[in-house]
Amino acid sequence: MNKKISIELLIFILLLSLTFKAFSQNETEIHFKARGKVDMADNNEIKFEFFNNSGELIKYTSKVKRKQFEIKGSLEDSSAIMVKLYGNVESRDDGDPNSINYFMEPGVLSIKLKEGNFKNAIIKGSESEKIYNKYLKLLANEKVNKKVDSLQSLNSRLNFIRTYPNSSVSALVVLYEMRTGKSLEYIKCLFNELGAFARKSRDGTTIANKINSIERYSLGKKLNSFNGIDTSGNKIEILNFNADITILDFWATWCKPCIENFLVLKELQHTHSDKRITVITSSSDFNYDKWKAALYKYKIEHWINLYDIREQNEKIKISKTEMAEYFGVSSLPTTILINKHGQVIGRFGGFGGSPIENMYQKILDVLMRQDL
Repeated sequence: MNKKISIELLIFILLLSLTFKAFSQNETEIHFKARGKVDMADNNEIKFEFFNNSGELIKYTSKVKRKQFEIKGSLEDSSAIMVKLYGNVESRDDGDPNSINYFMEPGVLSIKLKEGNFKNAIIKGSESEKIYNKYLKLLANEKVNKKVDSLQSLNSRLNFIRTYPNSSVSALVVLYEMRTGKSLEYIKCLFNELGAFARKSRDGTTIANKINSIERYSLGKKLNSFNGIDTSGNKIEILNFNADITILDFWATWCKPCIENFLVLKELQHTHSDKRITVITSSSDFNYDKWKAALYKYKIEHWINLYDIREQNEKIKISKTEMAEYFGVSSLPTTILINKHGQVIGRFGGFGGSPIENMYQKILDVLMRQDL
């Protein structure tokens, strides 16, 4: 009898704990709801998507009924995120008239759309969207006033971020600036004005990681090793940097300036054949076979060519490459110069680098030194 009671009690406690856990999870979930009106026929679909913090593409779909739709879902945290909403599109790029990007945040949002003119949607309920529109207005004013210099540009963004320090929009503004190839000092100046909430947002975290990666291997820092996939599909580790100069070049087959950069590197090797120049390329391509074919197309197969290691997750639809992340590469081409002691002596292109045009002279200066 006591045994029966104890078993029943155990089952009751287990069910109670599961119920409490489910209730707790539901209580902590952060929900959103988008209600909309659109002049589209019934059963057409309105689609809504965004990348979560892990890089997974999250999708929601709602069928139009009586010119209305409703999309409900949950977010990972309370920060606002940029999302894409689209209907009957001919292409998935942002220029399609039946798609729009806007800021979603927890709560209820109302959207009024017109087929063929999603860009002029009327969106209510998102404070972040209002702030983002103010930023777009700032950019529009700068475009009209072509005399805006870099200092004025920096001050306008500083003022914007100081006005909205804890907005996810401010973190996105810093990320946008980073992708335009601004200097490390410029980005840190903006980043330091972000509030704690904005820094912890997805974009804020991305910026912090990029800054840390660049500072880890700033000028004078010693490079130990890194990994990549070779043309045989094997994972290899680069350990030795005993050439007069090692050129680590990040590129992709779709990057035209990257291909033009190869001409410079080939010329350097040809005109300074008496020096030990090692070129290591790291590709950020999605297609491994296309990358291998490009090596012969551009006649760079004799270099040390690596395919950047990707996160092995089929749900990830965006580029997440190990070497590029490790070195804080945010745009291509990015080229890092390493001396025979393994020290970083130059970074060109992309965020945190000098203009790529300055790379040639820097390499010449190193090669002309008498103590090599």
